[in-house]
Amino acid sequence: MDNSQNVINVLTKNALTGEYEIYSTSDELIQAGENSASIPFDSETGTYFVWIKSEEKSHAYESHKN
Repeated sequence: MDNSQNVINVLTKNALTGEYEIYSTSDELIQAGENSASIPFDSETGTYFVWIKSEEKSHAYESHKN
């Protein structure tokens, strides 16, 4: 999470395909869309769970918005 630019940067060696979902700690879907190396995210301060989904795999990451 790059709080100064309000983006979530996704670093990978593979091509980004599929979709992402961002959830609050109360399991509320906050944002979703197509995967990108830089996902715009301008939400309130808190902890979020980011799911990066592709045809092959799904990964969850914890992100902190200041």
